[in-house]
Amino acid sequence: MEKVVTKVYSKHTKYGSIICSNGWIDVLECPLINVMSISLFGNVFEKSINNRGEVKMTPFIVDAIAMVIETLGPTNVVQVCMDNVASNQSVNKLLM
Repeated sequence: MEKVVTKVYSKHTKYGSIICSNGWIDVLECPLINVMSISLFGNVFEKSINNRGEVKMTPFIVDAIAMVIETLGPTNVVQVCMDNVASNQSVNKLLM
């Protein structure tokens, strides 16, 4: 699995990737934010953030997405995609 992920990451510098995130609640009613990177050469599940006790407000979401962007390299991310919840609309403005 590590070889596949390494191969996908090696293409990010040339072709870029899209960061996608979505908040949801699991079967134990634990609120989570999932973050994936998507590219022409494959998709990688980057992180699942347990935000129990945190409010899914703009600063929390910005920090979560920014961590993944920093891991991939800001110049390798061409787009951030998320649902249209009001707090996410502000996230996009702050990440730009």
